[in-house]
Amino acid sequence: MCECVWVGHGSLCLVGAEGEWGFLGERIADYVAIHFSLEEFLAQAPRDDGSFVGPASAILVTFEWAMVQPSLLFDRAHQFLSEGGFLAISIARDVNEELRMRKMFYLRSLAEHHGFRVCDPTCLGFPRRIVAFRKSGASRWRLVPLNVTHTEGCLSLFHKVFGTEMSRELWAWKYGDGRGRAMIACRGKEVVAHYGATTRRISFLGQETQALQICDVMVDPKERGVMTRRGVFFQVASAFLESYFGYENDHLLAYGFPNERAMRVAEKLQLYAEVGRVVEIRWPALPYRPHVATVLRRLWRVREEERSLGDLWSKMKRDLAAGILVMRDSNYLHYRYFEHPCFDYVVLVVANRLGGRLRGLIVLRRERDECKLVDLVAPLREIPLLIDHARRQVTRWGLPVLTAWVSATYAGFFRSPGVYKTGTEIPIPTNVWTEGPRFEELQDRWWFMMGDTDFL
Repeated sequence: MCECVWVGHGSLCLVGAEGEWGFLGERIADYVAIHFSLEEFLAQAPRDDGSFVGPASAILVTFEWAMVQPSLLFDRAHQFLSEGGFLAISIARDVNEELRMRKMFYLRSLAEHHGFRVCDPTCLGFPRRIVAFRKSGASRWRLVPLNVTHTEGCLSLFHKVFGTEMSRELWAWKYGDGRGRAMIACRGKEVVAHYGATTRRISFLGQETQALQICDVMVDPKERGVMTRRGVFFQVASAFLESYFGYENDHLLAYGFPNERAMRVAEKLQLYAEVGRVVEIRWPALPYRPHVATVLRRLWRVREEERSLGDLWSKMKRDLAAGILVMRDSNYLHYRYFEHPCFDYVVLVVANRLGGRLRGLIVLRRERDECKLVDLVAPLREIPLLIDHARRQVTRWGLPVLTAWVSATYAGFFRSPGVYKTGTEIPIPTNVWTEGPRFEELQDRWWFMMGDTDFL
């Protein structure tokens, strides 16, 4: 039997299976003030005065690696524990040792974000397989994973930071149906920082996997004074990366479209490194006249040409087998361009006059003084043909210019008479805070266009 130094000094909260703690002896039951299942514990909400059941002098938790998001566990435990209280975790040994050590490393890192310090379990009377932490004081901010109860607070923060409203429909489009991941920081009940992402399937060097597109990174203006590792931006960003690319590893990569200032701050904090650039290019509209061999027509539903679109995507993916790009299959096209709650996209296909074989797909978005070439799906050799059709369509709409974003690495495929770069460039970041693909594997590999953003 182990002699636990905290037994008898306060109440004990037991979370999960009691049997995992049998090594403490039968007398442990004398000190259990409350026993939760893991789900019950994580679902606990504060009372009207902000307090939780407790306080407890110690919390014993049992869970399997995949059962819980650590930030949520640490947040609940911090609320329940008295000052100086202990959190002890028994984790099922259902993974290989290398993966177990990786997860343990990030578990300890995440604990520090939540006001805990790592303890030597043997000093508390536990065997070394137990992970032990001590509550070291109140955190300046509460960091918690995003859930639906935070929606209103996040929308309010968005308006405060960007000076414009985001609709609930657009928020759900980004973060709903299991796509969204985010870490938020709260001061009291107010959301003061948000670091979010949405899941995207990607082709990585010819292999299908998952990535997270970083979006809606925002910090309340009142909290921006410290852009160091003590500041709230670093706290939410590093906790997000440690949670979803460290402790969890369902996604291979993170990417986004930060402005230059945000990129420099993240580089200084050693969160990001630059692996490429997106450039803006423009073409003047061309006089409209029909093509002899091909026609341009609008696509109203993906299922009208589902098989042909799949063929176009397969050829594009094959051409970019040495690159990295978001999967542009029919499911993605339907979600991205036909279900968007705010923007009206015009999806067009270029087809042979004879036989009707599709040569490519383009996505355009009309604005007051220009037309955006948002996306395309085609073998790379067909890009000049698609651009030519797009420039003629722009004339039919009475607009003077077609504009596009494209990764600098692949800008050569978009050369055609009259094209010019505007000087606008957007850095392409990658996460270097946690483990992942080597920097060299990612340098100048990404294929991006406007449609790869969440805001165009």
